[in-house]
Amino acid sequence: MARITSRFDDSNRRVTLAPFPSHPRQRGQALVFSLITVSIIILVMVSMYTMGQQSINKMKLQNTADAAAYSAALAEARDYNFSAYTNRAVVANQVAVAQVVGLTSWARNYGNTYAGPSSWVPKVLSSLGGPMAKIFWDVPWNASKTISKGVKQTFETIGPITTVLLDKLIDVLGLAQTVYHYGTALTVAQTIGLSPAQILDDLAGVDESSLGVVSDLLTFNDAYNIIKLNDVNADLSTPGTVAAMMHIAQWFLFTHKKDPNMLNQDGPAADRMAKVTIDSLDGFSRNRSTKDGGPFKNMPEMMYLTPFVIDPTRLIPYQNGALLMYLWHRGGTELKKVNNTKKTWSAMDGTGFFGAAIFWISVLGIPIPIPIILPFIPMGWGAAQAGLNSNLMPNNNFGTTAANAYGGIYQSPNTAGAAAIQRGKGAGKSLDPAAGLRTYFDVKKVNKPALVGPPLVLEIEKAGNKIPTSNSISGGQFALNNGTQSNYMRSLSKAEIYFSRPKKLWARSDGKTEVGSLYSPYWQARLAPNSFAEQYVSLAFHLN
Repeated sequence: MARITSRFDDSNRRVTLAPFPSHPRQRGQALVFSLITVSIIILVMVSMYTMGQQSINKMKLQNTADAAAYSAALAEARDYNFSAYTNRAVVANQVAVAQVVGLTSWARNYGNTYAGPSSWVPKVLSSLGGPMAKIFWDVPWNASKTISKGVKQTFETIGPITTVLLDKLIDVLGLAQTVYHYGTALTVAQTIGLSPAQILDDLAGVDESSLGVVSDLLTFNDAYNIIKLNDVNADLSTPGTVAAMMHIAQWFLFTHKKDPNMLNQDGPAADRMAKVTIDSLDGFSRNRSTKDGGPFKNMPEMMYLTPFVIDPTRLIPYQNGALLMYLWHRGGTELKKVNNTKKTWSAMDGTGFFGAAIFWISVLGIPIPIPIILPFIPMGWGAAQAGLNSNLMPNNNFGTTAANAYGGIYQSPNTAGAAAIQRGKGAGKSLDPAAGLRTYFDVKKVNKPALVGPPLVLEIEKAGNKIPTSNSISGGQFALNNGTQSNYMRSLSKAEIYFSRPKKLWARSDGKTEVGSLYSPYWQARLAPNSFAEQYVSLAFHLN
């Protein structure tokens, strides 16, 4: 029905207007538009929520993979640094063993010099000089004889005890290297969640639930699993499990427990530990000849190990002449090869005596000099060893030539006689038959310089049903697929250990770049970008 409307004009008269037709079908147009708009907005919000959850979980999963890879690489770098520190401690203790062997040899020589079979020679010579000679020579000689006897007895007692204790400490350090190395492998496996149960589940198709109680024994505690600590719903994928196992195998092969007593194990580098140890010896162990080394290397050679260790030169004047006496000393400690394989410590010391006297006699009032010379008489000798019994020949030594062996004792005419006597006697009973170089960890391929260790590539995944989507808030009314491949979200990460000696802090004197080894604790961990090949393998595996 048409609707009639009216209004009043300016003179207050009613005016009837034409009828305005009504259209009931046009009612509610705004409502339809509003519903369509609201639906679009809801779909956009739902999509944004789903995409936001995808982005958040993807970032969280990537951070989890990075944290696990970096933590595992950091544990491996610490293992290499631990081996480097303990190797340095082993070298330091080997040097200490060499010092004890050298001191024992020196003490034996010191005692024999003043109480040995040739000690009567300077006594007789000094008696020719009269009372003055006895005062200037016999008094300090007798005092040194008493001191030398006490020194010799002291080192005869404490030498074997100290050597055994040092060698036991070296054994403890070697055991600590082994325990820490294998413990690190377990730590890495726990850090990335590589438990035996997970391996059986991923690679062998064995359901963990079917293992019963055994599953608990094969599953690591999640309190050490970096993946679970960052995301309880994340795990290693099957390719990630394989890659992690391969990495641990490569990590084990990168370093190796070496035996320095094995012949030609590393070719030219087989004596690496022996050379490092020899290079670390102190001056007293290397050469106890004061002409070439030792604590008084700037003094004349004859000033060492003499009466009062002050002035062995005795130029003693008296009424009818003059008396001249010298004591000469040479000695050193060597790391020797026994049977071409075993490395053992030996030391030898020798002291020679030189005496000269001039007597004036008067014949018809004419003074006539009568010289008496006693050149290079062997006065004292001593030797010691730790390890297998070894000879005292000047060959088969590390770091020295035959001419320089034992401080050049064989090459000097004033000590060659003492050296010959001691060589016939041998080095004596070993201070510790078990002494010598021990096994240690080092980079396996020492002839191939390396600055980077084997990389660790991790792939972790998270099930799609563990990622919140629109289904969780709409009950399925606005369900959207999260778009993950095989209903799993995955992330790749890569970490590596590398060797770098900071040049600004600990620069080398030769300016060269130091390569990776287990003698310097400069191993570090870092994240690295995944290569195209690694990404392609991951993608190809999951597309099948």
